[in-house]
This record gives sequence, structure tokens and C-alpha cells, in this order.
Amino acid sequence: EEVIKVIEAANGTLFVATLLGDGWRSCGDVARLHSLLGAWKSFNSSQKTKFKKLTEETARRDRAQQHLQKHLEDCDAIILTGGVSMGDTDYVPNAISNIGGNIQFHRLPLRPGRPVLGATCNGKLLLGLPGNPVSVAVTSRVIGFPLLRKLAGAQPALPSLPRVAVTNADDRQLQLIWYRLVDQDNEGHLHYSTSLGSGDLVSLSRSTGFVEIQAGESGAGPWPFCAWE
Repeated sequence: EEVIKVIEAANGTLFVATLLGDGWRSCGDVARLHSLLGAWKSFNSSQKTKFKKLTEETARRDRAQQHLQKHLEDCDAIILTGGVSMGDTDYVPNAISNIGGNIQFHRLPLRPGRPVLGATCNGKLLLGLPGNPVSVAVTSRVIGFPLLRKLAGAQPALPSLPRVAVTNADDRQLQLIWYRLVDQDNEGHLHYSTSLGSGDLVSLSRSTGFVEIQAGESGAGPWPFCAWE
């Protein structure tokens, strides 16, 4: 393995050497010199980018912690959207842990909304919903509303849902709970929406609600149905 060493002289001239088994030696091949220098510049640039991303993420996490600590003093529950998945900018789980919160669940076997997170801190509810619009709409109804009803003392906390059949049945299935958007036609019949995923705001706005399909199941139903209104 070679390690590139770049020494900048006072006049701005760059001297490049490589670290081999027998120690440092200069590089006399001009073409190789350019290759090594290009590799070093590329590496240095990527390191700066990673450091910048790390700095930004740390700042976001710190701001999230400050807001959580502030609002936990006068709120019974806090609901957040975004920042709960597994990406570089998903800082909510760490922020919750850093303020002494206990994560009760994270990443459930459902779609959309798998990254959803539930936590408690000082007896208060912290619910982290995914950032995509369809995921937020579904998990707020499936998880958020029942938890808030429970906190408010409403009975039952989880109301029973009517069961409906769809007219355009197919054999698509998932090995997790699938909340499929449905549309309603002029005759009142429900059918599966054409959706491009959890970020499809257009299909969400056109939908009437969603049906709940258990893992490994498919067809027309009847399925539990949750209407938006």
C-alpha cells in the first residue's frame, strides 16, 4: 500500500513522495507524479466533504436536542417528521437518546412508514414519523392518532375500522403489513391507487384513504379501511 505525502514549499511548489516498505522516496516519473497528485487532491476533497457533512449533521442534532428539551417542559407529546431513517442526516434517534429518552420501537414491518420511531422521555411521548408525505399520512393515522387518543383517555384508543373490498384486485403482496392507497370512483367503488411510492404526493392527494393488507396476503379483500376524512 502506498501513502501519498505532499509537502508544500514556501514558494507554493509541491513535492510528492510515496511511502513504501523501505521508507519515503521521491517520485521521478512525471506521469506517475500527476497521477498521485490527482489521487491526493481527490482524497483530500472527499475528506473535506465528509467533515462538512458531519459538522452539519452535528449542528442539526444539537438543535433538535435543544428544541426537544425546551418543548418537553410544556408538552404532553411531541411529533416529528423526518430524520428517523438510517441515512447521514437522520439525527433524531441520537438526539432523543442524548436527552435521556428511551426508544420503544424503531423500524416496524410496515409499508409505507417503516422507519417510524416511538420513544418516551420523562413520561412524555416522542413520535418520529418518516419524512415522505405518504408515510407521514399513513403512520399518523395508524400509530399517531391511537397514541394521542390513549393519552387523552379516549375509549377505545384504537377504533375498529370498516372492511371494504376493492374492484381492481391483483396478486401483489409484501412480507410486511401494506397500507395501500385507494381511490373512490363516481359510483362509490374503491380501487387501488396507482402510486409511485411514499413520495408520490399526487396519488396521495387523489386518494380516499388506505386499506390494511397483512403480510403475504393479496386480492380484493375485504380489508380494514381508513378514510382520510
